[in-house]
Amino acid sequence: MEFSKICVVLNQYNQKGKNLLDLGCGSGNHISYFLENDFFVSGIDISTKMIEHAKSKLACFIPNKLNLEVCNILEYKYLENQFNVVTCLYSVLGYVHNSLDIQYIFNSILKCLLPGGICILDLWNGEIVESIGPSKRTKEFKINKDIYRRLSQPKMNKNEQTVEVEFTFSINSEEIEDLKEIHVVKYFFEEEVRNHALSAGFKSCEQIVHPNPLAFDKNGWNAMYILEKSK
Repeated sequence: MEFSKICVVLNQYNQKGKNLLDLGCGSGNHISYFLENDFFVSGIDISTKMIEHAKSKLACFIPNKLNLEVCNILEYKYLENQFNVVTCLYSVLGYVHNSLDIQYIFNSILKCLLPGGICILDLWNGEIVESIGPSKRTKEFKINKDIYRRLSQPKMNKNEQTVEVEFTFSINSEEIEDLKEIHVVKYFFEEEVRNHALSAGFKSCEQIVHPNPLAFDKNGWNAMYILEKSK
């Protein structure tokens, strides 16, 4: 994900240097970008290990500008009118499959946004996923003399609007059994996202996909949505 494009959106909506909530912050790679652009950041992630990594990685920043905690996005206490910006990137919302739970998250995001605030969602785009279709992919990199490979093998379920991806890892062609992972991620269609947003009470819901200049990787499945709360 290119954060220069996120920056364009934040500038467009005049939202730099304010309070930001990052849902599913992971190890905090992108939080450093927000902090460097003068945001006060609250980040949550379901993984204790990821939060520990994030705290270590971001220790150089001023403590009162950053708050990280281990929490499921369905269990976080969303306080009213607290943030100018909410981000939910890397298809984090795709790990929530139940429609009622998804609507709850949209409602909660609206609740915690200040008037005129925005939410930036990064989701798998249903139109692209179903038109391109899943395929095996291998990512390879070299450390010293060792060759590391990550193989992803996806299976699409159109009825559930999900893609199950099995990740296997190997070093010099020897598979590492302990590192095998399976992720089931939901993809979304534009009308579906818009309905959730408008049902929650958002003023607008804008989808940004390739070939728009703000689009993410044109070969990927991602689409960005900008949800705006009324002033």
